[in-house]
Amino acid sequence: MSPMKAIFIHMTAGAADLLPLKAVNALLNADMLIGEAVLTEVLKEFVPHNCIIAEDLREATGFFSFSGMKSSVQLVRISPGDAISTEGLLKEVEFFEMAGYETEIIPGVSRIQAQAAMRRFPLTRRGLSHSFWVADIKEMHSPSRLFRDTALAAASTATLVLRNTGMYKERLLEIIGQVRKGEDALTIMEDDLIIMTRKEQNGTQSLSATQNIPESYGTI
Repeated sequence: MSPMKAIFIHMTAGAADLLPLKAVNALLNADMLIGEAVLTEVLKEFVPHNCIIAEDLREATGFFSFSGMKSSVQLVRISPGDAISTEGLLKEVEFFEMAGYETEIIPGVSRIQAQAAMRRFPLTRRGLSHSFWVADIKEMHSPSRLFRDTALAAASTATLVLRNTGMYKERLLEIIGQVRKGEDALTIMEDDLIIMTRKEQNGTQSLSATQNIPESYGTI
């Protein structure tokens, strides 16, 4: 087992109170805390007084040599973003593993799950919707593919979750409304987060809707 350990914790800005107990224990034993200032500022009370705090990996690399001064070192990396999105995090994990660190990922509470739960808005409902579909518009580079995928998801029984909708919000709502034809309950939790779930069971209409998705949904 490596004497150097890097622990990765998912945390959305402003959601420190949703950190799991395992994450808090990792912070209590951290030799270095790495993360954006807006995240680390609210976590200072959990780390030892001599813990080194760095805002990003580039700044932190200057401190990596201090690991030779101790028999063991524990780095805690606060990963910004939603716990559902892990692609960027896994690249950082690989970086530390190549540097000889033992790694561990502690998933936080997803912002989507947290917002839905606090508003008592179920992402899945027995007999109505057994899954949910998440689209982060900021990470999609093809509007035509976005519109087509949204129409296909709307034709299923899944709860729809749209993040960072920006300039496409009205168009996406229009597409969903045409496919589901008003049979869903709509909740807009924040300006950049939309969650739509089924209001009443109507499986026949949803399944047949896949046959009626206009090709225009594949264009801007």
